[in-house]
Amino acid sequence: MRLDRQTALNMMSNLLELKRRRGDSVTGDAVSFYGFTPDDIFCVHFWKGDEEGTWFRLNDGRVIDENGKPADSDETLYAAPTSPRAIVL
Repeated sequence: MRLDRQTALNMMSNLLELKRRRGDSVTGDAVSFYGFTPDDIFCVHFWKGDEEGTWFRLNDGRVIDENGKPADSDETLYAAPTSPRAIVL
């Protein structure tokens, strides 16, 4: 499955809004919070092992979780980009 850049930005913005609604203290827009733009995203994973969530795999190989924190970049831990549990940009 493929994801366009605007949809990726919307996903990032929605995750940030969820953090705000949960009472997390976050400032700025999605790009400043996460530290990357949709153009930097290679794919979005929705599974890591048995854990459901959102992880952004960037073109440079880094992985950032839905909380904006670096995550393990080992590709074998995540749903493959060709899986229905991931989306490629």
